[in-house]
Amino acid sequence: GELVSFATYRSDAVTVIVPHVETLVAHRGQGNSDRLMAGRLDELSRSDRRIVPLCPFAAGHIRERPHRRDLLA
Repeated sequence: GELVSFATYRSDAVTVIVPHVETLVAHRGQGNSDRLMAGRLDELSRSDRRIVPLCPFAAGHIRERPHRRDLLA
């Protein structure tokens, strides 16, 4: 029940714009933001929506996973 990581986003019927992803300092280095992004990308894949990763972390997460690049808007 503790907040560890979060992402801010705006969405419409087609895209999700992600300007910020963050993990609280005490929980950094444990892969929490990666798990958050992986879950969000799984949701987008199931809903046939695309992502606009404005956040450098979100963009890097996708760049490091070529199999997810099809989710880019």
